[in-house]
Amino acid sequence: MGLRSQPARVSSRDGTPAEALQRFLEGDAPLPLRCKALQNPDLDADFMRRIVRAAEDEGRLSAYVTYDGLANLADNPSAPADVLRLIEDMALATSRSTRYDKSWRGRGWDLPEDYIWESLLDKVRSRLGQATDMAPEDAPAHPVEEVRRGIASLPDTPVPVIVTLAQDPQARVRESAAWNPSCPPETLRQLDRDDSPNVRWAALNNSNWSCS
Repeated sequence: MGLRSQPARVSSRDGTPAEALQRFLEGDAPLPLRCKALQNPDLDADFMRRIVRAAEDEGRLSAYVTYDGLANLADNPSAPADVLRLIEDMALATSRSTRYDKSWRGRGWDLPEDYIWESLLDKVRSRLGQATDMAPEDAPAHPVEEVRRGIASLPDTPVPVIVTLAQDPQARVRESAAWNPSCPPETLRQLDRDDSPNVRWAALNNSNWSCS
């Protein structure tokens, strides 16, 4: 029985060969079924990376750079941390654009409201925090920037840890701390003077900024 005759089984069944999943995702089955396949744990990690990097691509894979596609991929238990981080960056950028820059809609993407993308941010950041398998207090000394960013972005990270990560030498870590809704107002005031415009933007648009 060919792939076209059993799309639902190919999309969701564990044990499907990675090559069959890739052909299915590049095929002509209905998009909702193909999006469901993004949750399949047998999907190859390199193919996941191709999908989330397809934002500027005019090919078939760019069809998955939507809320539904990225949310399904974020639910995939085999999604590695770097893929989750790319999804986080896309969700963060899209959340900002739907709120402050409607020009992204001119690309023809079906963008939901910013709060929906923020729910995807919460999901991805929760998974990244779980993936680190470490105490938040150990994050500032961790040698991997992505781990520090993941902990800096989690709302339940202890405030002293957020304050420390807000002084991280890497701007992307400081930006994650600046977006964290648990970041205290006095730290946001410091971040508003950061050398990085992205850090300053995040601090200015943090929900705690009005308290500062």
